Amino acid sequence: MSIEKQAISFVQKYLERRFRQVKNVEKNRDHPGYDFIARKGKKRLRIEVKGCSHHWGIPDLYFTEVAKSPKRLVADFLYVVYFVGREPPRLCKIPRKAIKSEFFNLKKSYRISGEFKNERMLDPSME
Repeated sequence: MSIEKQAISFVQKYLERRFRQVKNVEKNRDHPGYDFIARKGKKRLRIEVKGCSHHWGIPDLYFTEVAKSPKRLVADFLYVVYFVGREPPRLCKIPRKAIKSEFFNLKKSYRISGEFKNERMLDPSME
């Protein structure tokens, strides 16, 4: 299981012990920028989850997870779950207000299209 999936599973269990209602919206296009909505009474939190294999790391955020102006998390909290060696997982709960606008750096990259990522295109390059 990938670190990201382990982190999602870990946080879901964590939230279910603490909130009355927990909804996983990671694949729901109506909720871009966060993975969970957790509710308890009138309290409603939007939570983005990341998993990391080394202490103090924070994986890069997708553009949908950061509001443009001012630059800030879309979610109320960023939960980073650390899976380091044989240590038990550790959870870091970072509130939106803790990450100031100047801490966000825009990163540009390219993704190779799914039209290329298939057997017909890649088989000639296989050894």
